[in-house]
Amino acid sequence: MKKKMMVAVVLVAVVAVVGVVFWRRNAAGEKEDEAFLQWIRPFYQEEQDNYIFQDAQGADITQKVMEDTQDWAKAEKWGKVQSYVLENITKAWHETVKAEKGRVQQTAVFGQSTGDKGPWVFFTLEGTVYYNQATGQITSQEQGSLKDIWLLPRDDKAVTGQSVTGDISTDEKSAAYTGYVEVGDKGKFYGEMKVEVPQG
Repeated sequence: MKKKMMVAVVLVAVVAVVGVVFWRRNAAGEKEDEAFLQWIRPFYQEEQDNYIFQDAQGADITQKVMEDTQDWAKAEKWGKVQSYVLENITKAWHETVKAEKGRVQQTAVFGQSTGDKGPWVFFTLEGTVYYNQATGQITSQEQGSLKDIWLLPRDDKAVTGQSVTGDISTDEKSAAYTGYVEVGDKGKFYGEMKVEVPQG
């Protein structure tokens, strides 16, 4: 009987300690969102050149973001990285391109502030073009899509609309995709990307 009582006391103590640790971490602003981690981690790894961070004036401050946050990233203090980005950046995105024979697919993942004390909106814009390898001109394009739309802090019910358009350039060597996500009374938040066909 004493053995069972001792196990119960130890178990309660462990749960209490774990609870206090998580409470202190969250109270100190150290809790990070898992989707945010998936969005930001590649910036500190192999994809740094694919990211762009802008301040409220639209200036590219990507290098400053790296300098200010790389020590936190190395120490895996992702809550500090998240707080820094949400407080100091107005718009950020990164792009990936998959090119195959006769086909180019491009993906851009955007994160934008919706205003002072408003949530951040994140979304993925995708576009695909098909082209003639001999001429280097686009023969067709897919409609384009928006996916993985979420807000931070989480309030996915606040997303009230979305749309994507795609236009092929007059020389038929690129296509521009524009997408927006509407967040309640905060307005529409746009992302744009240009899908270019390899030449030569």
